[in-house]
Amino acid sequence: MNSDKLLKKECKVSAIIQARLDSHRLPGKVLLKIRNKTILEHVILRLKKSKRIDEIIVATSNHKNDSKIVNLCKKKKIKYFCGSKNNLVERYLRAAIKYNCKNIVRITADCPLIDPFVIDEIIDIYHKSSYELVTLSGEFPDGLDASILSFKALKKIKLYAKKNYEKEHILQAVSNNPKKFKFLDYEKFSKLGKLRLTLDEPKDYDLISKIFEYMKKDFFTIQDILNLLLQHKNLLKINDKTIRNEGLIRSKNNEKKNRY
Repeated sequence: MNSDKLLKKECKVSAIIQARLDSHRLPGKVLLKIRNKTILEHVILRLKKSKRIDEIIVATSNHKNDSKIVNLCKKKKIKYFCGSKNNLVERYLRAAIKYNCKNIVRITADCPLIDPFVIDEIIDIYHKSSYELVTLSGEFPDGLDASILSFKALKKIKLYAKKNYEKEHILQAVSNNPKKFKFLDYEKFSKLGKLRLTLDEPKDYDLISKIFEYMKKDFFTIQDILNLLLQHKNLLKINDKTIRNEGLIRSKNNEKKNRY
């Protein structure tokens, strides 16, 4: 085993959840409740099912409105960090420095149906390889988004993230500079790219609430969800008109406008 692989295995795996309240389409979404728990709590509880994640950190902004997220973290005894509102690269980097993170799993707080076992697969691939970044890619359901990267890769991302949208969406600097990074796009799923299990719009909240309503058990996997949707195909119509990655598209468009 080479030194890079050995170092990965020896270092803890830290899940850093990016969370803030000023969403354009659904303000305060990460503190909306389902089954008497906030969306952020559901994300944390599902991450705790992972067998590979050693610690969970919530990285929010230093904006006064996000103090509600800090209060929740304090109440639930979850590690947290407050940093830049719009520069996610900087926020992740500073959070990683504070908690001495070496292997970082990037998670967004608007994915209350994220699958910890899929995350474990990604982590295992990362540990067994010399890649500095492994990310779920291809035609996967929106809402399972997860990546793992080294602290060195995160520092490199900061070096190449020049545009505002590259700072706000941290993997864009990798996509725009593929020869500068040693990464793997892990394509586990196929033909599921139109399925929305993330929370951006009120209709997304309706679907996610319905899924929790149908599921009687406390914990369920992506396969359980897919089985449910096969039995109740009408649920798919709830949010099937919502555009995927609209936030990224808007950020890129704003970048173009500011250029002229």
